[in-house]
Amino acid sequence: MQVDVQYILVFITTILTLVFVSFLPKEKRWIALLIASTLLYWAMVSNLMCVILLFSIYVFLCGLNILRFSPNVYRIVIVLALVPLLFLKLELHNLLNRNILGVLGISYFTFNGLSYLIDIRRKYIQPDRNYWMVLLYLIYYPHIFAGPLHKYKTLTTQFKNEIELKSLNFSLGFRLILWGVFKQSIIAKYFSVLYEYFNTSDKYSGFALPLQGFFFFFYLYTIFSSYIEIIQGISQLFNIQTASNFQNRVYASVSRQEFWKGWHMALNNWFRDYFFFAFVKYAKNKTAVNCLLFFTFLLIALWHGLTKQYFIWGILNGLWIILEKKVYNPQKSGERSRVSRVLGMSYHLIIASFIASIFISEDITTYFSTLSSKTNLNNTDFTFIINHVKYLCIPFFLMDYHYRKAKNERIDVYIGKKTLFHRWFLYFQLIILILIFGIDSNILNYYYRF
Repeated sequence: MQVDVQYILVFITTILTLVFVSFLPKEKRWIALLIASTLLYWAMVSNLMCVILLFSIYVFLCGLNILRFSPNVYRIVIVLALVPLLFLKLELHNLLNRNILGVLGISYFTFNGLSYLIDIRRKYIQPDRNYWMVLLYLIYYPHIFAGPLHKYKTLTTQFKNEIELKSLNFSLGFRLILWGVFKQSIIAKYFSVLYEYFNTSDKYSGFALPLQGFFFFFYLYTIFSSYIEIIQGISQLFNIQTASNFQNRVYASVSRQEFWKGWHMALNNWFRDYFFFAFVKYAKNKTAVNCLLFFTFLLIALWHGLTKQYFIWGILNGLWIILEKKVYNPQKSGERSRVSRVLGMSYHLIIASFIASIFISEDITTYFSTLSSKTNLNNTDFTFIINHVKYLCIPFFLMDYHYRKAKNERIDVYIGKKTLFHRWFLYFQLIILILIFGIDSNILNYYYRF
């Protein structure tokens, strides 16, 4: 199923749900979201919906009893909750010649289920005796495609008490949706074309590989962050605030430390809260802490898949962070000169492009032998690259300009502080750019495969 069809399903679902919500009392409006989420999931995965329902029942029942479990039983419960995800990551479904767990959002509802159980065990929250609320938390439909992960209390408090239809929510929501569509239909798609260009042949070597990694880095940021903004916009229509997964201009980070604070924050925070913090209290010295940090990055890498390239990617990220902490202590961005910041950005982008090219390599042995070969880009290649980069300039610099002005504010809030004229002028700019530069090629969110 192509992304455009999925979008149609999501937007039709949203419109119908908004109508349904308008007829319900405030305390019952979450039921409309539950029905919409269940029907949309079922439409996309058909009979495999039973996997999700069985998992949700398991999480609900374990949540009710987890405080009474012994430590050993508790560990078994957590391991069993990981089974669907491990089954998919280990590709055991291939042994049956059926992708029986090829369900959209499997990482999302697995990690959210674990978060719910662990938080009950830690006595951060009370187990919910309403199964349907637990199910809604696990399958909330705007998060089907790209998350992000949320704590149980953060979402369900809003489901129960804060669903509301009002003009401000529509203004904020549609701003985010328009901004996300602008980024995805132009910037992400042109970066996708540039990144995919290097996949059309195995002839490229040397400098061409990290150059592809550079294009992939920006493609991944723009496609993933645009999905998050569209998701946030849809949720905002219901007055539901969902977390940002990327800091504004994270691509302009001056260090790897700064980068990881603002990249895929939901997943990184999950590993921080439920793995790193769980074990760091046992670390007796800085070396032990660094080893745990390294292993955390390795786990994040292996979450993407059990392959050599992800393993090496995780090792390099862990070593980079640890080494940078020892030899480089970046100042806050506001304290850096412009020249210093440009140098820091260049340093980070060069190494990040190299690591990104490892991430997307299909055969790591061939990759390193090809990397050491002479670069063989020709005039046709450079012409193709230049012709596509020129279409990126105006949209990319417009995006970057407004992110710089917004600083740490969410883009819809930033736009809302502008005058009426400036808001509508920006809307007009975005729509015109989409009509002029937008391209029709369908691209999937790269993180669907995870």
